[in-house]
Amino acid sequence: MGGARVRAGRLQSIGAPFACAAIVRWVTSLPDAAHRWRCGGCGNLTRFDVTRTRRTQEFWHFDLAGEHRVEEVEVLGEDVDMVTCRWCGRSDAIELVARNDADPATDPS
Repeated sequence: MGGARVRAGRLQSIGAPFACAAIVRWVTSLPDAAHRWRCGGCGNLTRFDVTRTRRTQEFWHFDLAGEHRVEEVEVLGEDVDMVTCRWCGRSDAIELVARNDADPATDPS
């Protein structure tokens, strides 16, 4: 019988009943100070194309000529829609892995 499992931040098909194609939605989260992305296909750790959707609230300041500048931005929600490896072009092999050399307690950011 078909189902799904979560592995490395992604939803993967386990198998579809009656030889039907399973619908798979790749879900990738943003890395934090202790994690990073890695392409399981080619080993890339540094170059990714990221498509994301952000919902923001912004404070716009208009001058008397009608030009504006954004002075404050608050991110209300953010979803990563797709992460693609810049080297090999795969979006189905992106993994969230531990960043061995990062200690969150000593990170200056």
